[in-house]
Amino acid sequence: MLFDFKRWEKPEIKTDPFKIESLIAWLEKQPADKEYEFTDCGSCALAQYFLAHGYTEVNMGTDSFDYGPNFKYEAELPSGWNDLVNPFTGDRDVRTFGGVLLRARKLARK
Repeated sequence: MLFDFKRWEKPEIKTDPFKIESLIAWLEKQPADKEYEFTDCGSCALAQYFLAHGYTEVNMGTDSFDYGPNFKYEAELPSGWNDLVNPFTGDRDVRTFGGVLLRARKLARK
């Protein structure tokens, strides 16, 4: 065979879901005007993000989140991440993925 397309396939790259760059990359793929419900700890923007990274039964808290069967496990959130999705920050478009993306990029520059 002239071309070996298998060799050309890019390997799947696993990203660290606790890096701001990973969050930004995921947010860039979301509809900017899509809204989320901050008070729903299982489907807010960060819960959707961690679910997309393979976590199950996510329940977000302020500084950490529980996940797994019956919320058996807990993981700490990186500093400032809860503020990215908090609708009480005074931003005009707080509950949109585009708003979270803007704030995440600002946090990454710090």
